[in-house]
Amino acid sequence: NNRLVVFNGGFPKLHEILTETNSLQDSIFNNIDTSFVIIRSPYCGTAECCPNTNKENFFYGPDNRRRLTSEYTWTDASEPLSRFIWLPVLDFQMSAELRKRNDFGRWSKHRRHFRFNTKIDWWVVPTKKTEKENVSYIVSNNAWTHIVAGSVPGSPFRSDPIGLAGSQENCQIVCVSAVEHTVKIYVDLNQAPEQTFTMTCEQKDSRLCECPEGWEWDSDNEACSSGTCVPGAFIWNGIMYYHYVNGVPGNCPFGGVDNGSACDLGPLPSDWKKEGLIIDNCFFVDAICP
Repeated sequence: NNRLVVFNGGFPKLHEILTETNSLQDSIFNNIDTSFVIIRSPYCGTAECCPNTNKENFFYGPDNRRRLTSEYTWTDASEPLSRFIWLPVLDFQMSAELRKRNDFGRWSKHRRHFRFNTKIDWWVVPTKKTEKENVSYIVSNNAWTHIVAGSVPGSPFRSDPIGLAGSQENCQIVCVSAVEHTVKIYVDLNQAPEQTFTMTCEQKDSRLCECPEGWEWDSDNEACSSGTCVPGAFIWNGIMYYHYVNGVPGNCPFGGVDNGSACDLGPLPSDWKKEGLIIDNCFFVDAICP
């Protein structure tokens, strides 16, 4: 996020500029035959992320007397390599606990083998680069247990170093945009699983979503908004309508045109292949998102 243009050498002066805190700004520096132009742009971008933790209880078996508690957590563990170079790092951890309930309602250990599969899509926020991880692992034999916890094998995950403007301790560098975490429970690993449970999240990144011209992305509704809201709004055959106000024929305020049965506001965006939506009497269309 720093664009640095250097003319005619002069590296000692360049080093002075980069290491002098007060010099890091939109500036032009001249030193005899050398000119330096530093253009600083803000970095702290935002991304729509999956929650950084997800925990669920799954019940199965006779009278739901078996309970798996599964949880995963991700952390932006990015670290600076220098004042201007950062290493994007994602730390992904999980835990699973299996218990059984007796006739008196008490929960105790329930020992089983586990197989885990975790698929993760994560963003490097400044570069909009997607990293994909797909890791599987087994807990069995000498680890025959009812509680499993720790980092996913191979985690933390690292991406290529990136250049950033100054210190970024308060900025988001990585973000999980999709995760599918599956736990399989086995009595015997050589047999079919006793139970399988999956936790998922898939979050659209609105920065990359497209809307028709004149329509705007609405993050609350995850769709493209026309900005037009009228009582009794509806869509029919790709046309935006609303019912006569107070049920009076021809009563079409809000810019509608009476077509003999309703008030016509015109067609949805032409050649837009996504569906039209009505949310709280407002006209929307689905966005095109990655």
